[in-house]
Amino acid sequence: MPSRRRAAAAVAALLTGLVLIASTSRHEARALPANRPNILVIIADDQHPSTFTATYMPAVFSQLVGKGVRFDRGYVNSSVCCPSRSEILTGLYEHHTGVDFNGTPLTKPTIVEALHDLGYRTMLSGKYLNSAPCDPRPEFDRWVCQHHDPPSSTTLRNPTLNVDGTWSTFNGYTTQITADFVSSFIRSTPTDRPFFAMYSPTSPRLGGGDDRYGSMPVPALRPPSYDEETRTADTPFYMQRPPLTGDEKLKMDRWYRGMARSVRGFDDSIGSVLASLGSRAQDTLVVYINDNGFLLGEHRRVAKMVPYEESTHVPFVVRYPRLLAASQSFRSPALAMNIDIPATIADVLGIPWGADGRSLVPLITRRTTGIRNAALLVWCRGVHTCAGGQLSDDFVIPEKSIPSYWAMATDRYKYVEYRSGERELYDLAVDPFELRNLAYDPAAATLVADLSRRLAALHGPVTPETTIVSGPRGTVAGTTFRFRYFTQSRLATYRCRLDRNGVAGTWSACGAPGTSVGPLARGSYVFHVVGTDERGISDATPATRSFSVT
Repeated sequence: MPSRRRAAAAVAALLTGLVLIASTSRHEARALPANRPNILVIIADDQHPSTFTATYMPAVFSQLVGKGVRFDRGYVNSSVCCPSRSEILTGLYEHHTGVDFNGTPLTKPTIVEALHDLGYRTMLSGKYLNSAPCDPRPEFDRWVCQHHDPPSSTTLRNPTLNVDGTWSTFNGYTTQITADFVSSFIRSTPTDRPFFAMYSPTSPRLGGGDDRYGSMPVPALRPPSYDEETRTADTPFYMQRPPLTGDEKLKMDRWYRGMARSVRGFDDSIGSVLASLGSRAQDTLVVYINDNGFLLGEHRRVAKMVPYEESTHVPFVVRYPRLLAASQSFRSPALAMNIDIPATIADVLGIPWGADGRSLVPLITRRTTGIRNAALLVWCRGVHTCAGGQLSDDFVIPEKSIPSYWAMATDRYKYVEYRSGERELYDLAVDPFELRNLAYDPAAATLVADLSRRLAALHGPVTPETTIVSGPRGTVAGTTFRFRYFTQSRLATYRCRLDRNGVAGTWSACGAPGTSVGPLARGSYVFHVVGTDERGISDATPATRSFSVT
């Protein structure tokens, strides 16, 4: 049995009052907690890592960091909004979702679909995906969406929001308006029904006009990497540029002050959402994460997408009282990633989720001190090539296309391989600001070769694992039904089979990432689906879902 399923079974055993649901194979959920946990996921937008402090975020630090686990080595697989958020929703790497830029749509099923299928009441309040319209989605029961394009924007004051299909303009601060929708959703959800809420306002995102703490002192951002010399032989070409000008420094300082003060206002709104949990806090899994970091002069660059710590290393906190008492809160040095969120949710519920992430539960319960040896970092490794000037970052000064790359962070090193053939290697233990590239140092040749092999293995193909995300379960009425499923490969093909009353059906090709069956007569059914990746390798154990039609 794979380690993820062993962990899921172990956690389920810790929880009392299990309700048995239909099961015929290890690919089906065996049991769900009778008192299923509520789930609250809070996602910051472009938060600079230096603003994740108790000064700027007193509520987050007192209520989450001080009562949960702070992952000091939290990373995002992709350091840009839509790809990172797709990874948070699916648990899949960028090259498995295919979402490698803000305009690339997500077609893979999400953990929200699985939760809605299990009876969770679900909500989005804030930003969904840049590549998706702000129209309501069926897996969300409540929908409060802020988009990048008219009639909405990323403003932090007086936003235009799509509320359950109707666009309306609101007066006030965006973070608090969207927080109030979440609080109302939580309070209106019956206590006997679990909820999932994703609170993801466009904050701090370059300040955006949240001036509630407009007079709050903000020290200038001047780490050792600020305006460092990049016109060197061992610096990738796209990073080489002359010193920052005085005007550029003033602009970046203004942006940073606005973002830092917006974080402080955002924290107040988070505090109001956490307060709305009331007694439900004991039964709520809360996650706080940033979709990506942000550079404001470090390495003479602005924005994100690059593999450096300021861009890829993000705040990451989990609080779940059922697994960790508030008095036992701690900081973990383990490598944790945004893709781990769906795996953690699935582990707590005891349901399968065959993606790339790993459950954080063994870290939260302190059964282990690590769940991976390296965190995979990527840029433009989905459906694009990022060659010839494609997908340049509008904030870059001067604008240069970022070559696609594979990279990884280990317990000590950061190693990067660009499509251009350039490489970077940093010893984070002695050089946390990544000032000295060791990739071309003859003394590091053996280390580079070893890290290169490890990186290739890390992003290499994996044996497909098929997961059914949604579809009929138990006893259902109707004649035609829809199933949604996935494997890690974004190019996978699928075969399906439907058994009736114990008689095996016939395998045949079916759609990706879903198919419909019917019309069906009364009887007992088992739906099977198996994924095959682009190499022709199939999942050896098809996923199944049992149900009866009345």
